Amino acid sequence: MNENIFDRFLSAEPHVEYHPDYNPHSNPSADKNEWSNIMALTYDSATINGQKTKVFAYIGFPDGASQLNKVPAVVLVHGGTGHPYAEWIKLWNDRGYAAIAMDNTGYFPSEKGKGIAGRELEGQGLWHYGLYGDFLQDGYVNAPDNDKVQTAAEPLEKQWLYHAIADTIIAHKILANDERVDSKKIGISGISWGGVITSLAIGYDTDYAFAISIYGSAYLDEGHGWMGPIFSEQNAKRLWSAADRLHNVKFPICWLCWAEDAPFSLNSNSKSYIATMKSGSVLNTKVNWGHCHSWGWNVPDSYIFADAAIGRRQSITTIKKEPLLQKVADGSYKIVLDVLPDIDTVSLKAEAHYITADLSYSRKGAGEQATIDQIWQIKDCSVSDNKNVTAFLPKEAVEFFVSIKTETNKDIYQISSELINLKNNKI
Repeated sequence: MNENIFDRFLSAEPHVEYHPDYNPHSNPSADKNEWSNIMALTYDSATINGQKTKVFAYIGFPDGASQLNKVPAVVLVHGGTGHPYAEWIKLWNDRGYAAIAMDNTGYFPSEKGKGIAGRELEGQGLWHYGLYGDFLQDGYVNAPDNDKVQTAAEPLEKQWLYHAIADTIIAHKILANDERVDSKKIGISGISWGGVITSLAIGYDTDYAFAISIYGSAYLDEGHGWMGPIFSEQNAKRLWSAADRLHNVKFPICWLCWAEDAPFSLNSNSKSYIATMKSGSVLNTKVNWGHCHSWGWNVPDSYIFADAAIGRRQSITTIKKEPLLQKVADGSYKIVLDVLPDIDTVSLKAEAHYITADLSYSRKGAGEQATIDQIWQIKDCSVSDNKNVTAFLPKEAVEFFVSIKTETNKDIYQISSELINLKNNKI
């Protein structure tokens, strides 16, 4: 689909209302409210049968943000079973960014969740689906809940993903319109389903400084995990193929993924990286990790990448040239990468991760979701002059990627090479 079905949201002025009774707060016994820079709000989004939908969100600003001291900002997109997290906003605020996080599934804080619903680990029953109480208003209807793209044959206004992307675009506009925000330095970060939304939204709303897609990616129809069948369905692929619009993206993207993820297989993340390399994107593949909101937002790599993208940091390590492959006489493989190191690099370390069969997923039992069949093996690499990485893989290796860990005087982070199938390359 080539037309921009979200044009009207890109050009419209958001209608926003603040709800101070729902601002997050600390325990009453605390000396101060550590959430005092974060506010609750609602805004109008897409319509259904001519009636508006309403979105709940939190927005927060770092200390000192003002019209004379503009700050960078980020749109935060939650994943499945998630909600807008003030906790996530605070992590960005503490790093000097304004941030907005909205509920993309039509939920609002419950009476029980009033003031505390923005934290992931505060228990259940904090959120209520649909308009109610203080959020009820004539002329508004409930927004769709996450339907896992099962409505792709329905009119757009009936589809959850359409509403979720619209919500995201409007949240971006709310930040851009705020006098405390540097509108040229706004990024977006999404986790899991939020990564799916992010991958799609940036193809329509291209005025970002950076994007961070955690777990989710483009090319989901080619994935081996359980997301694959969802996005390979004819109508879903026609409407919601993020890959079809990645050519519109001119800013860097961090594709942060888990090598053993059940919904998102590494081949999709790797292909998304390859498609966006020219804009300065990086791939960051982690093994022995996990899949949840807090795992996603607690990785320092995201914040380091964002700082580099907006010029707060001079550079980050990148791969200058993807791996050169050479077959050795005994049937093993020599892998060579050229790296452009972070200007502040103290040391680089690298590992090659490989599997001995084509990447595949299968169900391990009745009713279970498909999961990866292989176990990633690890091979240490040699690094010379902090820029030349060499690995030797056994002849049994079939697919591999290389992870490079950078240590500076102030932080440690990782990037990775693309996933390469040795059988499909002429060596």
